[in-house]
Amino acid sequence: MPEESCLTAEDLSSFIAPEQDSPEFQLLETERRRVLEGCCAGLAAKHVQLIRMRYDEGLTFLEIAQHFGVVESAVHAMHARILRAMRSALLKQGINSLSQLL
Repeated sequence: MPEESCLTAEDLSSFIAPEQDSPEFQLLETERRRVLEGCCAGLAAKHVQLIRMRYDEGLTFLEIAQHFGVVESAVHAMHARILRAMRSALLKQGINSLSQLL
């Protein structure tokens, strides 16, 4: 069975971060946020917090590890699992690529 691809950090960052102020972009941003929140709905609160710390607050993996009181490698592993779970949630919604929402 082929390995399921997962979201990359760059994909997720571009998915979250607004780049323009146009009304069209704001509408797309609202839709992307809605989809992302749907993906996060099935995650544990700690996992949602990690994603927000990484992408909304821009914290490094080391800073997140210090916050949670774990080693940095544990945060990397948790991050990878979270992205796989989010990718799976997107696929269940029929979204195969974040570019479908751009």
